[in-house]
Amino acid sequence: MTRVKGGTVSKNRRRKVLKEAEQQLLLARRNMDATQDMYTSGMASDKDVLQAKQELASAEAEERRIKEIFSIYHFS
Repeated sequence: MTRVKGGTVSKNRRRKVLKEAEQQLLLARRNMDATQDMYTSGMASDKDVLQAKQELASAEAEERRIKEIFSIYHFS
């Protein structure tokens, strides 16, 4: 067990957190691709594309944040 931000985080929990972030990123990328395709065919608006881009950026940032925290605390 490792102590992080006032709490204890098991190795399994760390794996789960990282896997969830990776899954969210994968989902955001798929959504971005689908939204771009729909935009190209006229089925999605500029707003839809912007929202998909923001969701992708957020998912990327979350995954990066988790990996940075794990790196700081020398989690594998």
